[in-house]
Amino acid sequence: MNKFYKNSQNRINIVTFIFIAAWSPIIIKLFYIQIIDHESATKKMIKNIASYVTIEGSRGIIYDKNSISLSQNINKYSLWVNSNDKDLKKESINKIALELSQSFKKDKSYYLNKLKKKSNYVLLEKNVSEKKKNTISKVYGLNMDKSISRYYPYQELASQLIGYTDQNNNGKIGIEAKFDQILSGSKVNKLLSNKKGIYSNHINNDISIKKGADITLTIDINIQTILQDELQQSMVKTGAKSANGVIIDPFSGNILAMASLPSIDLNNYQNYPISNQRNKVITDIYEPGSTYKIVTMAGKLELLNEYNNDEYYCENGKYLYYDKVFHDHEGHENLSLMGILSHSSNIGMVKIADEIGKNNIYKFTRLFGFGSPTGVPLIGENYGILKPTKKWSGISAPEIAIGQEIAINNLQLAMAYCALANGGFLIKPKIIDRIFFNDNNYFIEDTKVIRQVTSYQTSNKLLEMLRDAIINGTGQYANIQGFDIAGKTGTAQKVVDGKYSKDSFVSSFAAIFPSKNPKYVCIVSIDSADYSKGYHWAGVSVAPVIKNIFERIIHSNDVERYNNNQLIVQNSSDFKKKINSNTLWN
Repeated sequence: MNKFYKNSQNRINIVTFIFIAAWSPIIIKLFYIQIIDHESATKKMIKNIASYVTIEGSRGIIYDKNSISLSQNINKYSLWVNSNDKDLKKESINKIALELSQSFKKDKSYYLNKLKKKSNYVLLEKNVSEKKKNTISKVYGLNMDKSISRYYPYQELASQLIGYTDQNNNGKIGIEAKFDQILSGSKVNKLLSNKKGIYSNHINNDISIKKGADITLTIDINIQTILQDELQQSMVKTGAKSANGVIIDPFSGNILAMASLPSIDLNNYQNYPISNQRNKVITDIYEPGSTYKIVTMAGKLELLNEYNNDEYYCENGKYLYYDKVFHDHEGHENLSLMGILSHSSNIGMVKIADEIGKNNIYKFTRLFGFGSPTGVPLIGENYGILKPTKKWSGISAPEIAIGQEIAINNLQLAMAYCALANGGFLIKPKIIDRIFFNDNNYFIEDTKVIRQVTSYQTSNKLLEMLRDAIINGTGQYANIQGFDIAGKTGTAQKVVDGKYSKDSFVSSFAAIFPSKNPKYVCIVSIDSADYSKGYHWAGVSVAPVIKNIFERIIHSNDVERYNNNQLIVQNSSDFKKKINSNTLWN
Protein backbone atom coordinates (compact mmCIF):
# COMPACT_ATOMS: atom_id res chain seq x y z
CA MET A 1 0.00 0.00 0.00
CA ASN A 2 2.83 2.33 0.84
CA LYS A 3 4.32 1.54 -2.52
CA PHE A 4 0.98 2.18 -4.19
CA TYR A 5 0.58 5.44 -2.27
CA LYS A 6 4.04 6.59 -3.23
CA ASN A 7 3.40 5.82 -6.88
CA SER A 8 0.08 7.71 -6.76
CA GLN A 9 1.69 10.66 -5.02
CA ASN A 10 4.40 10.78 -7.66
CA ARG A 11 1.78 10.77 -10.38
CA ILE A 12 -0.09 13.61 -8.66
CA ASN A 13 3.12 15.61 -8.30
CA ILE A 14 3.94 15.10 -11.97
CA VAL A 15 0.43 16.13 -13.07
CA THR A 16 0.53 19.13 -10.73
CA PHE A 17 3.91 20.16 -12.10
CA ILE A 18 2.72 19.81 -15.67
CA PHE A 19 -0.43 21.81 -14.85
CA ILE A 20 1.54 24.58 -13.16
CA ALA A 21 4.12 24.63 -15.97
CA ALA A 22 1.39 24.86 -18.57
CA TRP A 23 -0.63 27.58 -16.85
CA SER A 24 2.19 29.64 -15.32
CA PRO A 25 2.73 31.90 -18.39
CA ILE A 26 -0.99 32.59 -18.56
CA ILE A 27 -1.23 33.34 -14.84
CA ILE A 28 1.84 35.59 -15.00
CA LYS A 29 0.41 37.40 -18.04
CA LEU A 30 -2.93 37.92 -16.28
CA PHE A 31 -1.15 39.22 -13.18
CA TYR A 32 0.88 41.61 -15.34
CA ILE A 33 -2.20 42.86 -17.16
CA GLN A 34 -4.43 43.19 -14.09
CA ILE A 35 -1.93 44.64 -11.65
CA ILE A 36 1.15 46.03 -13.34
CA ASP A 37 0.00 47.16 -16.79
CA HIS A 38 -3.65 47.75 -16.02
CA GLU A 39 -3.93 51.25 -17.60
CA SER A 40 -2.12 50.34 -20.82
CA ALA A 41 -4.08 47.12 -21.27
CA THR A 42 -7.35 48.92 -20.69
CA LYS A 43 -6.50 51.48 -23.37
CA LYS A 44 -5.63 48.70 -25.80
CA MET A 45 -8.95 47.03 -25.07
CA ILE A 46 -10.79 50.31 -25.63
CA LYS A 47 -8.92 50.81 -28.88
CA ASN A 48 -10.19 47.48 -30.12
CA ILE A 49 -13.83 48.24 -29.39
CA ALA A 50 -14.00 51.99 -29.99
CA SER A 51 -13.23 54.74 -32.50
CA TYR A 52 -11.60 58.12 -32.06
CA VAL A 53 -12.05 61.55 -33.60
CA THR A 54 -9.60 64.43 -33.29
CA ILE A 55 -10.84 67.51 -31.46
CA GLU A 56 -8.93 70.70 -32.20
CA GLY A 57 -8.84 73.99 -30.32
CA SER A 58 -10.31 76.90 -32.23
CA ARG A 59 -8.04 78.53 -34.79
CA GLY A 60 -6.68 82.00 -34.03
CA ILE A 61 -8.37 85.00 -35.63
CA ILE A 62 -6.69 87.24 -38.22
CA TYR A 63 -7.42 90.95 -37.74
CA ASP A 64 -6.65 94.11 -39.67
CA LYS A 65 -4.80 96.98 -37.97
CA ASN A 66 -8.08 98.34 -36.55
CA SER A 67 -9.05 94.99 -34.98
CA ILE A 68 -11.59 94.17 -37.69
CA SER A 69 -11.72 90.39 -38.14
CA LEU A 70 -10.57 89.17 -41.54
CA SER A 71 -11.21 85.55 -40.60
CA GLN A 72 -13.82 84.02 -38.32
CA ASN A 73 -14.58 80.64 -36.78
CA ILE A 74 -18.13 79.40 -37.24
CA ASN A 75 -19.85 76.25 -35.99
CA LYS A 76 -20.15 73.35 -38.41
CA TYR A 77 -21.55 69.91 -37.64
CA SER A 78 -20.75 66.34 -38.61
CA LEU A 79 -23.73 63.98 -38.65
CA TRP A 80 -22.90 60.37 -37.81
CA VAL A 81 -24.34 57.09 -36.58
CA ASN A 82 -22.94 54.22 -34.53
CA SER A 83 -24.27 51.36 -36.65
CA ASN A 84 -22.99 48.83 -34.08
CA ASP A 85 -25.47 50.13 -31.51
CA LYS A 86 -27.67 47.13 -30.63
CA ASP A 87 -30.54 49.47 -29.76
CA LEU A 88 -30.50 51.00 -33.23
CA LYS A 89 -33.48 49.38 -34.92
CA LYS A 90 -34.31 49.22 -38.61
CA GLU A 91 -37.09 51.72 -38.02
CA SER A 92 -34.62 54.30 -36.68
CA ILE A 93 -32.26 53.71 -39.60
CA ASN A 94 -35.10 54.38 -42.03
CA LYS A 95 -36.08 57.54 -40.16
CA ILE A 96 -32.49 58.83 -40.25
CA ALA A 97 -32.17 58.15 -43.98
CA LEU A 98 -35.52 59.83 -44.70
CA GLU A 99 -34.77 62.89 -42.57
CA LEU A 100 -31.37 63.49 -44.17
CA SER A 101 -32.60 62.84 -47.71
CA GLN A 102 -35.21 65.56 -47.25
CA SER A 103 -32.75 68.01 -45.68
CA PHE A 104 -29.88 67.53 -48.15
CA LYS A 105 -31.90 66.67 -51.28
CA LYS A 106 -30.25 63.28 -51.73
CA ASP A 107 -31.74 59.85 -52.37
CA LYS A 108 -32.75 57.94 -49.26
CA SER A 109 -30.78 54.99 -50.66
CA TYR A 110 -27.59 57.08 -50.44
CA TYR A 111 -27.82 57.08 -46.64
CA LEU A 112 -29.15 53.52 -46.35
CA ASN A 113 -26.11 52.23 -48.24
CA LYS A 114 -23.80 54.12 -45.89
CA LEU A 115 -25.59 52.70 -42.87
CA LYS A 116 -25.05 49.12 -44.03
CA LYS A 117 -21.45 49.50 -42.95
CA LYS A 118 -20.87 48.20 -39.41
CA SER A 119 -18.81 50.73 -37.52
CA ASN A 120 -18.85 52.77 -34.34
CA TYR A 121 -18.63 55.89 -36.52
CA VAL A 122 -20.44 56.14 -39.87
CA LEU A 123 -20.13 59.68 -41.22
CA LEU A 124 -23.26 60.75 -43.12
CA GLU A 125 -22.74 64.51 -43.64
CA LYS A 126 -20.01 67.00 -42.70
CA ASN A 127 -19.62 70.79 -42.68
CA VAL A 128 -23.30 71.25 -41.91
CA SER A 129 -24.12 74.85 -40.96
CA GLU A 130 -25.77 75.82 -37.69
CA LYS A 131 -28.82 76.98 -39.62
CA LYS A 132 -29.15 73.69 -41.51
CA LYS A 133 -28.51 71.64 -38.38
CA ASN A 134 -31.39 73.37 -36.59
CA THR A 135 -33.82 72.24 -39.30
CA ILE A 136 -33.04 68.54 -38.80
CA SER A 137 -35.40 66.63 -36.51
CA LYS A 138 -33.98 64.59 -33.65
CA VAL A 139 -33.95 60.89 -34.45
CA TYR A 140 -32.60 58.16 -32.19
CA GLY A 141 -29.08 57.19 -33.22
CA LEU A 142 -28.32 60.34 -35.22
CA ASN A 143 -25.41 62.15 -33.56
CA MET A 144 -24.27 65.70 -34.29
CA ASP A 145 -20.68 66.64 -33.48
CA LYS A 146 -19.82 70.32 -33.48
CA SER A 147 -16.58 71.54 -35.04
CA ILE A 148 -15.18 74.92 -35.93
CA SER A 149 -14.90 75.95 -39.58
CA ARG A 150 -13.17 78.97 -41.14
CA TYR A 151 -15.16 81.81 -42.63
CA TYR A 152 -13.87 84.93 -44.39
CA PRO A 153 -16.29 87.88 -44.12
CA TYR A 154 -14.54 89.95 -46.81
CA GLN A 155 -14.46 87.09 -49.32
CA GLU A 156 -12.18 88.36 -52.16
CA LEU A 157 -10.55 91.28 -50.34
CA ALA A 158 -6.82 90.65 -49.79
CA SER A 159 -7.55 87.00 -50.53
CA GLN A 160 -4.06 85.95 -51.63
CA LEU A 161 -2.57 87.76 -48.65
CA ILE A 162 -4.90 86.32 -46.00
CA GLY A 163 -5.08 82.81 -47.47
CA TYR A 164 -7.55 80.08 -46.53
CA THR A 165 -7.80 76.73 -44.75
CA ASP A 166 -8.70 73.45 -46.42
CA GLN A 167 -11.27 70.92 -45.18
CA ASN A 168 -8.74 69.59 -42.68
CA ASN A 169 -8.24 73.08 -41.25
CA ASN A 170 -4.72 73.33 -42.64
CA GLY A 171 -3.60 76.77 -43.79
CA LYS A 172 -3.14 77.23 -47.52
CA ILE A 173 -1.40 80.27 -49.09
CA GLY A 174 -0.92 83.65 -47.46
CA ILE A 175 -0.93 84.29 -43.73
CA GLU A 176 -2.99 81.15 -43.07
CA ALA A 177 -0.19 79.01 -44.52
CA LYS A 178 2.86 80.95 -43.33
CA PHE A 179 1.63 81.07 -39.72
CA ASP A 180 -0.33 77.81 -39.73
CA GLN A 181 1.36 76.39 -36.63
CA ILE A 182 0.81 79.58 -34.65
CA LEU A 183 -2.82 79.96 -35.70
CA SER A 184 -3.69 76.29 -35.11
CA GLY A 185 -5.18 75.22 -31.79
CA SER A 186 -4.00 72.18 -29.85
CA LYS A 187 -5.37 68.76 -30.83
CA VAL A 188 -6.65 65.87 -28.67
CA ASN A 189 -8.36 62.59 -29.52
CA LYS A 190 -11.96 62.08 -28.43
CA LEU A 191 -13.20 58.53 -27.84
CA LEU A 192 -16.40 57.36 -29.47
CA SER A 193 -17.92 54.09 -28.13
CA ASN A 194 -21.24 52.33 -27.67
CA LYS A 195 -20.09 51.18 -24.22
CA LYS A 196 -21.41 53.69 -21.74
CA GLY A 197 -18.92 55.09 -19.28
CA ILE A 198 -15.74 54.01 -21.04
CA TYR A 199 -14.82 57.55 -22.11
CA SER A 200 -15.27 59.12 -18.71
CA ASN A 201 -13.73 56.24 -16.77
CA HIS A 202 -10.67 55.41 -18.83
CA ILE A 203 -9.62 58.39 -20.92
CA ASN A 204 -8.09 61.45 -19.36
CA ASN A 205 -10.97 63.88 -19.67
CA ASP A 206 -9.03 66.72 -18.08
CA ILE A 207 -6.94 67.63 -21.13
CA SER A 208 -7.20 71.35 -21.85
CA ILE A 209 -7.76 72.21 -25.51
CA LYS A 210 -5.95 75.46 -26.30
CA LYS A 211 -6.98 77.89 -29.02
CA GLY A 212 -4.50 79.20 -31.57
CA ALA A 213 -2.82 82.59 -31.43
CA ASP A 214 -4.55 85.68 -32.85
CA ILE A 215 -2.66 87.72 -35.46
CA THR A 216 -3.13 91.42 -36.14
CA LEU A 217 -1.95 92.51 -39.57
CA THR A 218 -0.78 95.94 -40.68
CA ILE A 219 -3.50 95.89 -43.35
CA ASP A 220 -6.20 98.57 -43.17
CA ILE A 221 -9.32 96.98 -44.65
CA ASN A 222 -10.67 100.39 -45.69
CA ILE A 223 -7.56 101.22 -47.71
CA GLN A 224 -7.51 97.64 -49.00
CA THR A 225 -11.07 98.10 -50.27
CA ILE A 226 -10.11 101.30 -52.08
CA LEU A 227 -7.05 99.75 -53.72
CA GLN A 228 -8.79 96.59 -54.82
CA ASP A 229 -11.85 98.42 -56.10
CA GLU A 230 -9.75 100.81 -58.20
CA LEU A 231 -7.69 97.93 -59.60
CA GLN A 232 -10.89 96.17 -60.62
CA GLN A 233 -12.24 99.27 -62.33
CA SER A 234 -8.95 99.80 -64.17
CA MET A 235 -9.05 96.25 -65.54
CA VAL A 236 -12.58 96.77 -66.83
CA LYS A 237 -11.71 100.14 -68.39
CA THR A 238 -8.40 99.17 -70.02
CA GLY A 239 -9.06 95.52 -70.84
CA ALA A 240 -6.00 94.44 -68.82
CA LYS A 241 -5.52 90.74 -68.08
CA SER A 242 -4.49 91.33 -64.48
CA ALA A 243 -3.57 94.05 -62.01
CA ASN A 244 -1.78 94.28 -58.69
CA GLY A 245 -0.84 96.95 -56.22
CA VAL A 246 0.49 97.71 -52.77
CA ILE A 247 0.28 100.69 -50.38
CA ILE A 248 2.91 101.09 -47.65
CA ASP A 249 3.72 103.51 -44.85
CA PRO A 250 7.28 104.54 -45.82
CA PHE A 251 8.43 105.18 -42.26
CA SER A 252 7.17 102.08 -40.47
CA GLY A 253 7.21 99.71 -43.45
CA ASN A 254 3.61 98.75 -42.64
CA ILE A 255 1.82 97.24 -45.63
CA LEU A 256 -1.57 98.95 -45.51
CA ALA A 257 -3.01 97.25 -48.59
CA MET A 258 -1.88 94.53 -50.99
CA ALA A 259 -4.05 93.29 -53.83
CA SER A 260 -3.79 91.02 -56.84
CA LEU A 261 -6.49 90.59 -59.48
CA PRO A 262 -8.12 88.39 -60.52
CA SER A 263 -8.61 87.17 -56.96
CA ILE A 264 -10.55 84.37 -55.25
CA ASP A 265 -13.46 84.12 -52.83
CA LEU A 266 -11.78 82.53 -49.82
CA ASN A 267 -15.01 80.79 -48.83
CA ASN A 268 -15.23 79.05 -52.22
CA TYR A 269 -11.60 78.79 -53.29
CA GLN A 270 -12.24 75.50 -55.11
CA ASN A 271 -14.20 77.34 -57.78
CA TYR A 272 -11.25 79.44 -59.00
CA PRO A 273 -8.17 78.70 -61.12
CA ILE A 274 -5.00 77.97 -59.14
CA SER A 275 -3.32 80.89 -60.93
CA ASN A 276 -5.68 83.28 -59.12
CA GLN A 277 -4.06 82.28 -55.82
CA ARG A 278 -0.78 83.97 -56.74
CA ASN A 279 0.03 87.13 -54.81
CA LYS A 280 1.45 88.85 -57.87
CA VAL A 281 2.92 91.69 -55.80
CA ILE A 282 5.63 89.26 -54.66
CA THR A 283 5.44 86.24 -56.99
CA ASP A 284 5.48 87.90 -60.42
CA ILE A 285 8.59 89.61 -61.72
CA TYR A 286 8.90 91.86 -64.74
CA GLU A 287 11.17 94.43 -66.35
CA PRO A 288 10.06 97.64 -64.61
CA GLY A 289 10.95 100.17 -67.26
CA SER A 290 10.93 103.82 -66.24
CA THR A 291 9.82 103.41 -62.60
CA TYR A 292 13.32 102.02 -62.07
CA LYS A 293 15.04 105.21 -63.30
CA ILE A 294 15.11 106.62 -59.77
CA VAL A 295 17.94 104.17 -59.02
CA THR A 296 20.11 105.50 -61.84
CA MET A 297 19.33 109.09 -60.90
CA ALA A 298 20.07 108.38 -57.22
CA GLY A 299 23.48 107.06 -58.23
CA LYS A 300 24.15 110.20 -60.25
CA LEU A 301 23.09 112.52 -57.43
CA GLU A 302 25.10 110.63 -54.80
CA LEU A 303 28.25 110.89 -56.90
CA LEU A 304 27.85 114.64 -57.48
CA ASN A 305 29.63 116.93 -55.06
CA GLU A 306 26.68 119.27 -55.37
CA TYR A 307 23.55 119.40 -57.46
CA ASN A 308 23.92 121.32 -60.71
CA ASN A 309 21.76 122.32 -63.63
CA ASP A 310 23.93 120.67 -66.27
CA GLU A 311 21.99 119.65 -69.34
CA TYR A 312 22.30 116.56 -71.52
CA TYR A 313 21.71 116.54 -75.24
CA CYS A 314 18.96 113.97 -75.79
CA GLU A 315 19.44 113.56 -79.54
CA ASN A 316 15.85 114.49 -80.48
CA GLY A 317 14.62 111.06 -79.47
CA LYS A 318 16.99 108.66 -81.25
CA TYR A 319 20.46 107.60 -80.11
CA LEU A 320 22.84 104.84 -81.21
CA TYR A 321 24.85 103.38 -78.34
CA TYR A 322 27.14 100.48 -79.21
CA ASP A 323 24.96 98.37 -81.48
CA LYS A 324 21.55 99.41 -80.13
CA VAL A 325 19.35 102.36 -80.99
CA PHE A 326 17.63 103.88 -77.95
CA HIS A 327 14.43 105.87 -78.39
CA ASP A 328 12.45 108.42 -76.39
CA HIS A 329 8.67 108.60 -76.49
CA GLU A 330 9.03 112.26 -77.48
CA GLY A 331 12.04 113.96 -79.02
CA HIS A 332 14.01 116.34 -76.80
CA GLU A 333 17.17 118.36 -77.35
CA ASN A 334 18.67 119.51 -74.03
CA LEU A 335 17.28 118.29 -70.71
CA SER A 336 18.44 118.90 -67.14
CA LEU A 337 18.60 116.06 -64.64
CA MET A 338 15.13 117.01 -63.46
CA GLY A 339 13.89 117.15 -67.03
CA ILE A 340 15.37 113.74 -67.85
CA LEU A 341 13.45 112.11 -64.99
CA SER A 342 10.32 114.21 -65.42
CA HIS A 343 10.03 113.46 -69.15
CA SER A 344 11.34 109.91 -68.70
CA SER A 345 14.09 110.28 -71.29
CA ASN A 346 15.74 106.95 -72.04
CA ILE A 347 18.54 108.70 -73.93
CA GLY A 348 19.30 111.01 -71.02
CA MET A 349 19.47 107.99 -68.69
CA VAL A 350 21.73 106.09 -71.10
CA LYS A 351 24.17 109.01 -71.05
CA ILE A 352 24.03 109.19 -67.24
CA ALA A 353 24.71 105.44 -67.04
CA ASP A 354 27.70 105.83 -69.34
CA GLU A 355 28.94 108.61 -67.10
CA ILE A 356 28.69 106.84 -63.73
CA GLY A 357 29.71 103.38 -65.04
CA LYS A 358 28.39 99.85 -64.71
CA ASN A 359 29.85 99.23 -61.24
CA ASN A 360 27.84 102.11 -59.79
CA ILE A 361 24.73 101.00 -61.66
CA TYR A 362 25.11 97.57 -60.04
CA LYS A 363 26.01 99.05 -56.65
CA PHE A 364 22.93 101.26 -56.37
CA THR A 365 20.66 98.56 -57.76
CA ARG A 366 21.79 96.32 -54.92
CA LEU A 367 21.60 99.11 -52.35
CA PHE A 368 17.95 99.69 -53.19
CA GLY A 369 17.24 96.00 -52.56
CA PHE A 370 16.77 94.64 -56.07
CA GLY A 371 17.87 91.06 -56.62
CA SER A 372 17.40 90.31 -52.89
CA PRO A 373 14.47 89.21 -50.72
CA THR A 374 12.54 92.02 -49.08
CA GLY A 375 12.17 90.04 -45.86
CA VAL A 376 8.37 90.05 -45.92
CA PRO A 377 7.06 86.97 -44.05
CA LEU A 378 5.02 85.60 -46.93
CA ILE A 379 5.42 82.45 -49.01
CA GLY A 380 6.47 82.61 -52.64
CA GLU A 381 8.47 85.81 -53.05
CA ASN A 382 10.45 85.87 -56.30
CA TYR A 383 13.66 87.81 -55.69
CA GLY A 384 13.97 88.89 -59.31
CA ILE A 385 16.88 88.81 -61.76
CA LEU A 386 20.06 90.87 -61.57
CA LYS A 387 23.07 89.37 -63.28
CA PRO A 388 26.57 89.96 -61.87
CA THR A 389 28.57 92.55 -63.83
CA LYS A 390 30.91 89.90 -65.26
CA LYS A 391 27.94 88.62 -67.27
CA TRP A 392 26.97 92.04 -68.59
CA SER A 393 27.30 92.97 -72.24
CA GLY A 394 28.37 96.35 -73.61
CA ILE A 395 24.80 97.64 -73.42
CA SER A 396 23.79 96.06 -70.09
CA ALA A 397 24.53 99.17 -68.01
CA PRO A 398 22.39 101.55 -70.12
CA GLU A 399 19.64 98.95 -70.47
CA ILE A 400 19.47 98.38 -66.71
CA ALA A 401 19.60 102.16 -66.23
CA ILE A 402 16.24 102.45 -68.03
CA GLY A 403 14.69 99.41 -66.34
CA GLN A 404 15.44 96.69 -68.87
CA GLU A 405 17.61 93.56 -68.52
CA ILE A 406 16.53 93.39 -64.87
CA ALA A 407 13.45 91.77 -63.33
CA ILE A 408 11.83 92.84 -60.06
CA ASN A 409 8.66 92.35 -58.04
CA ASN A 410 6.42 95.23 -57.02
CA LEU A 411 7.14 94.93 -53.31
CA GLN A 412 10.83 95.50 -54.05
CA LEU A 413 9.89 98.56 -56.08
CA ALA A 414 7.67 99.84 -53.28
CA MET A 415 10.46 99.53 -50.72
CA ALA A 416 12.84 101.41 -53.04
CA TYR A 417 10.37 104.29 -53.22
CA CYS A 418 9.89 104.10 -49.45
CA ALA A 419 13.62 104.78 -49.15
CA LEU A 420 13.16 108.02 -51.10
CA ALA A 421 10.14 108.98 -49.01
CA ASN A 422 11.72 108.41 -45.58
CA GLY A 423 15.01 110.20 -46.14
CA GLY A 424 17.16 107.48 -47.72
CA PHE A 425 16.68 104.29 -45.67
CA LEU A 426 15.78 100.85 -47.04
CA ILE A 427 13.48 99.24 -44.48
CA LYS A 428 11.95 95.82 -44.09
CA PRO A 429 8.28 95.60 -45.09
CA LYS A 430 5.91 94.61 -42.27
CA ILE A 431 2.70 92.65 -42.64
CA ILE A 432 2.46 91.44 -39.00
CA ASP A 433 1.67 94.07 -36.40
CA ARG A 434 1.42 91.74 -33.41
CA ILE A 435 0.65 88.18 -32.36
CA PHE A 436 -1.39 87.40 -29.23
CA PHE A 437 -0.76 83.97 -27.73
CA ASN A 438 -3.26 82.13 -25.53
CA ASP A 439 -1.03 82.44 -22.45
CA ASN A 440 -1.46 86.24 -22.57
CA ASN A 441 1.99 86.74 -24.07
CA TYR A 442 2.33 88.70 -27.27
CA PHE A 443 4.87 89.55 -29.95
CA ILE A 444 5.14 92.97 -31.60
CA GLU A 445 6.93 93.40 -34.93
CA ASP A 446 9.15 96.48 -34.82
CA THR A 447 10.39 98.50 -37.78
CA LYS A 448 13.80 97.36 -39.03
CA VAL A 449 16.17 99.42 -41.13
CA ILE A 450 18.26 97.32 -43.49
CA ARG A 451 20.69 100.04 -44.57
CA GLN A 452 21.04 103.65 -45.63
CA VAL A 453 20.71 103.89 -49.41
CA THR A 454 21.11 107.61 -50.08
CA SER A 455 21.72 110.81 -48.19
CA TYR A 456 18.77 112.89 -47.06
CA GLN A 457 19.75 115.51 -49.64
CA THR A 458 19.59 113.00 -52.49
CA SER A 459 16.25 111.54 -51.44
CA ASN A 460 14.82 115.03 -51.01
CA LYS A 461 16.03 116.10 -54.47
CA LEU A 462 14.51 112.98 -56.01
CA LEU A 463 11.17 113.83 -54.38
CA GLU A 464 11.37 117.24 -56.04
CA MET A 465 12.06 115.57 -59.39
CA LEU A 466 9.19 113.13 -58.96
CA ARG A 467 6.89 116.00 -58.03
CA ASP A 468 7.92 117.73 -61.26
CA ALA A 469 7.07 114.53 -63.17
CA ILE A 470 3.49 114.95 -61.93
CA ILE A 471 3.26 118.67 -62.71
CA ASN A 472 5.17 118.85 -66.00
CA GLY A 473 5.96 115.29 -67.03
CA THR A 474 4.39 111.93 -67.78
CA GLY A 475 2.35 111.65 -64.58
CA GLN A 476 0.02 114.62 -64.96
CA TYR A 477 -3.16 112.53 -64.81
CA ALA A 478 -2.24 111.57 -61.24
CA ASN A 479 -2.23 115.16 -60.01
CA ILE A 480 -4.71 116.09 -57.26
CA GLN A 481 -5.70 119.73 -56.98
CA GLY A 482 -4.54 121.20 -53.67
CA PHE A 483 -2.28 118.27 -52.73
CA ASP A 484 1.34 117.46 -53.50
CA ILE A 485 1.92 114.04 -55.01
CA ALA A 486 5.19 112.73 -56.45
CA GLY A 487 5.50 109.81 -58.81
CA LYS A 488 6.89 108.08 -61.85
CA THR A 489 5.30 106.24 -64.75
CA GLY A 490 6.65 103.01 -66.19
CA THR A 491 5.63 101.52 -69.54
CA ALA A 492 7.61 98.31 -70.08
CA GLN A 493 7.47 95.99 -73.06
CA LYS A 494 6.84 92.37 -72.13
CA VAL A 495 9.18 89.69 -73.39
CA VAL A 496 7.22 87.23 -75.53
CA ASP A 497 8.99 84.24 -77.12
CA GLY A 498 12.36 85.77 -76.31
CA LYS A 499 11.60 89.13 -77.96
CA TYR A 500 10.16 92.42 -76.81
CA SER A 501 6.49 92.53 -77.77
CA LYS A 502 5.22 95.46 -79.80
CA ASP A 503 1.74 95.43 -78.29
CA SER A 504 1.98 93.77 -74.87
CA PHE A 505 3.13 95.90 -71.93
CA VAL A 506 3.24 96.07 -68.15
CA SER A 507 2.07 99.58 -67.25
CA SER A 508 3.06 100.83 -63.79
CA PHE A 509 2.99 103.87 -61.57
CA ALA A 510 5.02 104.48 -58.42
CA ALA A 511 3.62 107.26 -56.23
CA ILE A 512 4.58 109.01 -53.00
CA PHE A 513 1.85 110.94 -51.21
CA PRO A 514 2.11 113.63 -50.07
CA SER A 515 5.52 114.55 -51.46
CA LYS A 516 6.20 116.68 -48.37
CA ASN A 517 6.20 114.58 -45.20
CA PRO A 518 5.09 111.43 -47.08
CA LYS A 519 2.53 109.10 -45.57
CA TYR A 520 1.96 106.60 -48.37
CA VAL A 521 3.90 104.86 -51.09
CA CYS A 522 1.69 103.21 -53.70
CA ILE A 523 2.68 100.94 -56.59
CA VAL A 524 0.11 99.87 -59.19
CA SER A 525 0.71 97.68 -62.24
CA ILE A 526 -1.68 96.49 -64.93
CA ASP A 527 -0.76 93.76 -67.38
CA SER A 528 -1.53 93.81 -71.12
CA ALA A 529 -3.94 96.73 -71.31
CA ASP A 530 -5.60 97.39 -74.67
CA TYR A 531 -2.81 98.59 -76.96
CA SER A 532 -5.17 99.69 -79.73
CA LYS A 533 -6.71 102.32 -77.43
CA GLY A 534 -3.39 103.57 -76.06
CA TYR A 535 -4.02 102.13 -72.61
CA HIS A 536 -0.55 100.58 -72.58
CA TRP A 537 0.84 104.01 -71.66
CA ALA A 538 1.05 104.16 -67.86
CA GLY A 539 0.42 107.90 -67.89
CA VAL A 540 -2.92 107.24 -69.56
CA SER A 541 -4.07 104.05 -67.82
CA VAL A 542 -2.46 103.91 -64.37
CA ALA A 543 -1.96 107.56 -63.41
CA PRO A 544 -5.75 108.07 -63.06
CA VAL A 545 -5.90 104.97 -60.83
CA ILE A 546 -3.34 106.53 -58.49
CA LYS A 547 -5.32 109.77 -58.42
CA ASN A 548 -8.56 107.95 -57.60
CA ILE A 549 -6.92 105.92 -54.83
CA PHE A 550 -5.51 108.94 -53.02
CA GLU A 551 -8.63 111.06 -53.52
CA ARG A 552 -10.67 108.34 -51.84
CA ILE A 553 -8.16 108.03 -49.00
CA ILE A 554 -8.23 111.81 -48.52
CA HIS A 555 -12.01 111.79 -48.24
CA SER A 556 -12.06 108.80 -45.90
CA ASN A 557 -11.61 109.06 -42.16
CA ASP A 558 -8.07 107.77 -42.44
CA VAL A 559 -6.35 111.16 -42.70
CA GLU A 560 -6.57 114.48 -40.93
CA ARG A 561 -5.82 117.72 -42.71
CA TYR A 562 -4.55 121.17 -41.95
CA ASN A 563 -6.71 124.03 -43.14
CA ASN A 564 -4.45 124.39 -46.18
CA ASN A 565 -5.10 120.75 -47.16
CA GLN A 566 -1.66 119.51 -46.09
CA LEU A 567 -1.74 116.13 -44.39
CA ILE A 568 -0.76 115.78 -40.77
CA VAL A 569 2.05 113.24 -40.54
CA GLN A 570 3.02 112.02 -37.10
CA ASN A 571 5.49 109.28 -37.95
CA SER A 572 8.07 111.35 -39.84
CA SER A 573 9.70 112.89 -36.76
CA ASP A 574 9.34 109.64 -34.80
CA PHE A 575 11.23 107.77 -37.51
CA LYS A 576 14.05 110.32 -37.57
CA LYS A 577 14.40 110.12 -33.79
CA LYS A 578 14.71 106.34 -33.98
CA ILE A 579 17.25 106.57 -36.80
CA ASN A 580 19.35 109.03 -34.81
CA SER A 581 19.31 106.75 -31.76
CA ASN A 582 20.24 103.74 -33.94
CA THR A 583 17.45 101.67 -32.39
CA LEU A 584 16.21 100.48 -35.76
CA TRP A 585 19.37 99.06 -37.22
CA ASN A 586 19.11 95.33 -37.78
